[in-house]
Amino acid sequence: MAWANATVTKQGISLLQQSLEGVGLQIDYAAGGTGFVAPESLSAQTALLAQKQQLPIVSITDSDRGKIIGAQITNINLDAGYQMTQYGIWAHNESNPPVLVAIMQDPVGLNIPSKTEIAEFVFTFYSVLAFSEEAEWSFVMDPSVLVTYSLLVAEANVRKNADMALDKRIDGAETELGNHEISDFAHVTLFNNKLDADDIATDSKKLGGEPPEFYVQTAHFAEFEKTVDSQLRGIANKFASAQIILDVNKSGSDTTGDGTPAKPFLTIQKAIDKTYEYVAVKAFTYLVRVGAGTYNENVTVYPASQSRVWLYGATRSDTIIAGVSAGGATISTTGRLIISGITLKNGPAGSRPASCLSITAVGDVFFYQCALESHAQGLGYGIWASSGAHLAVGDDTANSVLFNGFYIAIYAYGHTFCQAYNLGGAGNNIAYYSRGSSIIVRGGTNPGATTLESKSVGGQIFS
Repeated sequence: MAWANATVTKQGISLLQQSLEGVGLQIDYAAGGTGFVAPESLSAQTALLAQKQQLPIVSITDSDRGKIIGAQITNINLDAGYQMTQYGIWAHNESNPPVLVAIMQDPVGLNIPSKTEIAEFVFTFYSVLAFSEEAEWSFVMDPSVLVTYSLLVAEANVRKNADMALDKRIDGAETELGNHEISDFAHVTLFNNKLDADDIATDSKKLGGEPPEFYVQTAHFAEFEKTVDSQLRGIANKFASAQIILDVNKSGSDTTGDGTPAKPFLTIQKAIDKTYEYVAVKAFTYLVRVGAGTYNENVTVYPASQSRVWLYGATRSDTIIAGVSAGGATISTTGRLIISGITLKNGPAGSRPASCLSITAVGDVFFYQCALESHAQGLGYGIWASSGAHLAVGDDTANSVLFNGFYIAIYAYGHTFCQAYNLGGAGNNIAYYSRGSSIIVRGGTNPGATTLESKSVGGQIFS
């Protein structure tokens, strides 16, 4: 996304001028906040208006556009999420303290979730300072940063000692959601032991195929760029957090694709099927990134060793999954599933009405920033949840999930629990229907309904 306002500050102009004169410039850190000031006042800022996080710098690279600075955003210690509308970069030279050298802001910004909303969220934020490639800029790697597995292996091979050995034990993988941008396959947190690059490469094959690209947390490194002992002592032999990312694109192939960005799959079901190859590793999160386009298919997601699947679309306007089976569900699941940035369309009616999303048994679903549309006005279900399913629909943004043209927007049956918040849409006969000891808790706005907003037969609906 392009941010609305960006500038070098008055303090930054002075530092950058000295940098051109040969004085080394160290980029210290970045920060994110929720403030917004008049654009004409931006260059006079010496701090963010409402800073929420200090962010470590992970890279500085030269390009024909200038210096590209990468800062890493995580929510490891973030108790409350926020909308990042201001972003700043701090730097210093010689023995001077760090000052704000560049600042940008946008009224929409970037949503940073709390650690409870999305565990292990990681995102690399890149900004460009149009400046000479000849200037000498540097940064010091913060010990809290996640670094790539390949970089760690390269450092280990350069400084490798004969006495370094990894006690090869993969004691499960305690996994939650991470970032969808940072790796082709996975990021891993390691702690409390030494590291041998060859052993890690061997163990990574247990995750399936060739060793994937890992992200490894450096929190226990004394100093990242110094000796093997200070860099590697204290790294663990346990995969504590991991995420495998699979890409789906309309230009992909289910025959030659492998789920990487360079060779994506063509269908969503193929990516889902691929996740079952990793069932030996418990509790992974599989992030299936679905590119823009319309995918005419019915998708089934069932449990894979307590894993969670996240279907992540481009936007709900751009990524569409349209069911084709008569009377079936566009997406059916009995497992743990997150869906965002996607529009679902149900297929034609068969022996029973079709639904966009069917959740049964112990299904556990979080659904937000999406839309659901009926194949024909007044027919079918938006969401059908039954047999003890749990689901959360919507978030704190307006019209988070849209329901359009259904007979029933949300149908809960058989001890199902549903939490609905800030929903929208129009043309539904009934917005909520609760049966058989099911509970629906609703808040904020509701889907438009022409006949009944809610109906309860043996179930309960709370506002």
